[in-house]
Amino acid sequence: MSLEAVLASIRQQAEEEAGNIEADAETRAERIRAEASEKAERIRQETRRSTEETARQEELRLEREADFEVRKVRQEAALEIVDRAAERARDRLDNVRDHPAYEEILHRLAQEALGALQESLQGGEQGTIVVNASDEPILARLKSDLGWDFDIHAEDDGMWGVIARSADQRVVVDNRLDSRLEQALPGIRDVFIAQALGREGS
Repeated sequence: MSLEAVLASIRQQAEEEAGNIEADAETRAERIRAEASEKAERIRQETRRSTEETARQEELRLEREADFEVRKVRQEAALEIVDRAAERARDRLDNVRDHPAYEEILHRLAQEALGALQESLQGGEQGTIVVNASDEPILARLKSDLGWDFDIHAEDDGMWGVIARSADQRVVVDNRLDSRLEQALPGIRDVFIAQALGREGS
């Protein structure tokens, strides 16, 4: 399961859940607007003895407050959609080593990390790849295919993927699946928030 597949899964699961969550958000949004409208009508009735301008200003204030609450409800719904899907994706990472393509995934992650690291290393400096202990034999087999000379350091910390670093740890390239997932989530959240707020005219 590649990172792209994980992110695609998040989007798909988020879209599948979006209907129910968005429907609930829209129900709340309509209730907010209805309550604001009722309050505005009461104020209009109460201020007829006063100036029409005062009544209109109060009505506009209530509309602005209602619009703010609607945006807040829709944004919270969008975040809930993505966060639920992301949590399921994190759970799936626990079993990523059982995926038939995991060796290929590890090869790609190591290649990307080493490529980024080599750009920063000084001449003759050798990098280190840090992997989970269970991935060390896989990476050792792939070492010749990767085309770079590097040390392998194994850690038993439950990581999925690799960290490449210089000998003095001046340069560190984090290419773990879970780290990349977390890096991608803000962008996915922004997309869903933009879609949710894009319905404001509806």
